[in-house]
Amino acid sequence: MTIYLDHGATSWPKPERVIAEMSRFLKEDAANPGRSGHDMARRASQAVWDARLALARFLGGVPVERVIFCSGATDALNTAIHGFLDKGDHVLITPMEHNSVLRPLALEAETRGVTFEEMKADEFGLIDLAALRKCLEDQNPRLICVNHASNVNGILQPLDEICEIAKAQGAKVLVDAAQTLGSLKIDARKVDFLALPAHKGVLGPTGVGALYVAPDIKLRGPRQGGTGAFSEQESMPEIWPEAMEAGTLNAVGIVGLHEGLKHLIEIDFEQAHREKMIVLKELLDRLQGLPKLTLYAPQLHDKPSVGVFSMNVEAYESAELANILDGSFDIATRAGLHCAPRAHKHLRTGPYGALRVSLGLKTTKEELREFEAAIRVIHG
Repeated sequence: MTIYLDHGATSWPKPERVIAEMSRFLKEDAANPGRSGHDMARRASQAVWDARLALARFLGGVPVERVIFCSGATDALNTAIHGFLDKGDHVLITPMEHNSVLRPLALEAETRGVTFEEMKADEFGLIDLAALRKCLEDQNPRLICVNHASNVNGILQPLDEICEIAKAQGAKVLVDAAQTLGSLKIDARKVDFLALPAHKGVLGPTGVGALYVAPDIKLRGPRQGGTGAFSEQESMPEIWPEAMEAGTLNAVGIVGLHEGLKHLIEIDFEQAHREKMIVLKELLDRLQGLPKLTLYAPQLHDKPSVGVFSMNVEAYESAELANILDGSFDIATRAGLHCAPRAHKHLRTGPYGALRVSLGLKTTKEELREFEAAIRVIHG
């Protein structure tokens, strides 16, 4: 049986209830939501609205119409960045940003003269709040992009404090919650944008996600097309969420997202996360004494973090180490740069990145013991 330690890429296995409800929906209700008046289409539309409402509540009670469905967190981040920024805007980022933020910003820099720079941070990537406050006073950036928790080493940024500082200076905050939603409770009312996927901590399927946009934000829509209603207009309607959701939604994926949210609430995901962090710290305490092994793990230094860390073993490239774990021990991890090259540069992992280990809510002590034993065998 595979020991799956790649939850930072996608969660597995999915809860049976998610699989069952998606299957039921495909068999019974999978008409095109918002496109027809027959009973099946109405049921599909209701399922999408119910999921939107549940997600709005899960995010702290944000306005439901400001939750828009996307194809994932990358699509959500692109929608926010390209839809909000204007010519010459300045943006601050953490050194731990994912390419789903870096590449849209690079395009904005090339096409509209947007500038962006990293905020000052400690060796783990944790933002220096005093430096951020001074930077905001001196530079007047329009947007701050915050990778809530790094997908490389798990460092957790102080989101409440960042939002408070940004608000005082009139800057907006875009949050990438790919590694935190489903482990931590997030009150999206404090931020301006929040992007999320369904397939990671929410335990849903790939190919669907969402973007929350605060009510005072004006955003250019990412695409134009059919919305089911307002068909007489040649331009997109102004009413949300229709203004941002041209085309047929991934209704079956949205149903899976909704069922994942229900599952998280029932299992008390916050307590499960606390338990996960305890077993992770125990593993790291045992590993840190091994010679020729480097851990990129803020958890060892009492830094705020989630269930993700990276490591390297001397004499092995990270990809080679991952292949041995997979082929010889049936342990799934991820090697390389993890679509976050600036994070690896900040952590000084070297040209080949690192081996990433990312835990799920149900990762067990026994599984981590087997991972440790495998590392000890490889380590020699």
